[in-house]
Amino acid sequence: MEMQKRIRELSLQQEEYIIQMRRYFHEHPEEGLKERNTFMTLTQELDNMKIPYEKAGEYGIIARLDSGRPGKTLLIRSDMDALPIQESSNNLAGTRTCISKTEGVSHLCGHDGHMAITLGAIRILQEIRDEWSGSILVCFEQAEEHGGGIDTMLECLEPYHIDYSYATHLYAALESGKISIQEGPRMASVAGYTIRVTGKGGHGSRPDLCNNPAGCIVDIISMIPGMMKARLNPAFPVVFSIGEIKVGTKANIIAADGYFSGTLRYFDYNAGVKAMDIICNVAEKTADIHGCSISYDRKIVTNSAVINDSELARVAARAVDAVEGLTAVTCEPWYATESFGRYQQRYPGVLALAGIKNKTAGSGEEHHNPHFDIDENVLRLAAEATAEFAYTLLHQEYTQEETT
Repeated sequence: MEMQKRIRELSLQQEEYIIQMRRYFHEHPEEGLKERNTFMTLTQELDNMKIPYEKAGEYGIIARLDSGRPGKTLLIRSDMDALPIQESSNNLAGTRTCISKTEGVSHLCGHDGHMAITLGAIRILQEIRDEWSGSILVCFEQAEEHGGGIDTMLECLEPYHIDYSYATHLYAALESGKISIQEGPRMASVAGYTIRVTGKGGHGSRPDLCNNPAGCIVDIISMIPGMMKARLNPAFPVVFSIGEIKVGTKANIIAADGYFSGTLRYFDYNAGVKAMDIICNVAEKTADIHGCSISYDRKIVTNSAVINDSELARVAARAVDAVEGLTAVTCEPWYATESFGRYQQRYPGVLALAGIKNKTAGSGEEHHNPHFDIDENVLRLAAEATAEFAYTLLHQEYTQEETT
């Protein structure tokens, strides 16, 4: 109880810093693989804290907090990239507290908050480093949104022995003051596809002389959901979506080709592979009927579902409940995708979904939406929960229990 009180006092001391850092990152967003200023800012903060770090790729960072005593190693991960989306000047309640100063780029997923939470947690853990053993690796991963930084980060982590992993993702569908940290599936894997259909173009007055890719695309899309329902095990659901369709530019001209693209979301990798096979099979067979051909500009099936470790989830839930103002809750899995699942495949871990939905603050709009915003009051609480979890895993008494 004394240490809980100490961590809470330290988190309160860090609250202004955490909010200021979040606002700075929000006002200066950078897209994935372009996070130069973000890198410079993060490393300056690490230098100020006298925490050593190394680069992972061009802008990724691996920092190391060392207690000076033997013990376990915990990895804490934060992402750092923004999105190529123009931000609205308003959130759901009115004018924003802060807004992006970079035209067409904005933090509309919460990565600005993730970095601020992580920096706040580091500062707390530095203050109590005499109370825990082992070490903490802090990873700031570049280009998380399009997966451009994860492979390099994992490669740079290979020399380290890592026992546990932890990350926080702000979550607009959950009310502020609640954190979902339950065991099992939390966020989904993604498969992406772009299918090009090539036929024979011509004039709209003689469709009989053409092989119309538009009609072929319509038939392919209408066939896929039914085939998935018939062929996929309902115990392993797959979400099929289409985000883009393009064919033709004039009403009286039949185009020679067109394409459609979208994603699949799933927790079971084999189900994702089978679903992609269904899409391709339907496309090829339908194209043959229409006298068209199929080619794939992109066809990627990933294995990156976030699956929380059961024992660590229980430890994390107790840590959350120790934070005044937070409650550990359960919620449905989120079918968005997070690269943290790749870490969990190597190091048992937990992803915390921290609710930010607050009507007064104007937050609660969906991620990647121009009106998305966060409840800044949650940031300190999430940093405190991170520090509480790390302390619980690494303090000397826990380490001794684990090794006997």
